[in-house]
Amino acid sequence: MKVPKWFPYVLILPTVVLLIIFKIYPLIYTVGESICIDDTITGIAYRKLFADPLFWKAFGNTALIALMIIPVQVVISFALALLVNTKVKGIGFFRTLYFLPFTMSTVVSYTVWNLILSPTNGLANSIIALFGAAPQKYFADPNQVLWCIVGVTSWVGCGYWMVFLLSGLKGIEQSVYESARIDGSGFFHTLFHITIPMMKRSLLFVVVANTTSNLLIFTPMKLITDGGPVGKTNTLMYESYKAAFNYGNRIRSAAIVTVLLVAVSLVCAVQFYMMRDKE
Repeated sequence: MKVPKWFPYVLILPTVVLLIIFKIYPLIYTVGESICIDDTITGIAYRKLFADPLFWKAFGNTALIALMIIPVQVVISFALALLVNTKVKGIGFFRTLYFLPFTMSTVVSYTVWNLILSPTNGLANSIIALFGAAPQKYFADPNQVLWCIVGVTSWVGCGYWMVFLLSGLKGIEQSVYESARIDGSGFFHTLFHITIPMMKRSLLFVVVANTTSNLLIFTPMKLITDGGPVGKTNTLMYESYKAAFNYGNRIRSAAIVTVLLVAVSLVCAVQFYMMRDKE
């Protein structure tokens, strides 16, 4: 039986409808809410926002946290992918082990790590006390909080990104590596001249998706730091949340989300351009 040409569109129609209802429409509504007040197009929300030092502080925090997390996650994920791509007995167990943190709810993961890194009765301080070290404040210390977020976020996400990079590694024909070995290519020469160039698409996806994810980071701020200490972790997403739900200022919240959307789009566009295939 011949399938009509329009039948595939019927199959994807429910997904398209859901995307329009829950993704596209809210996005358009949010942008519209930020520029329209009393049915009049105005930029007053953005003028107030750009004149607010708190906004620029949150903007800087967001950029700094993303710049700290992205390289760590991409490098560790790539290293794990290389490790589990080897043909060693029992390697499947380690693949599962590395991916396991991502299968947990992010709320559960951050809550557990908040208990472990508790400055009063956390497991981490109990362990370092055995070696005579002084207790640390971790999430409550302005000098440590960002590194704690980087560590915990990487623990949660690296296994997830590893899967995509492993898929890219599996797509490289073994004959290419065999030819390289015959030509006397060493590990690092093979890595930088064969492996990385041949999995550029996988790397591009991971870098762009990872960037988007970390520019929109929210969970640890809501569950653990509340934007502190001393505003060190007050990101744009958390500032938008506070504006809408703590202060009832939906227009400010919509303006922040719109700025964040533009920033994420620009960063991803630059990444696509820099990692494009140059033929």
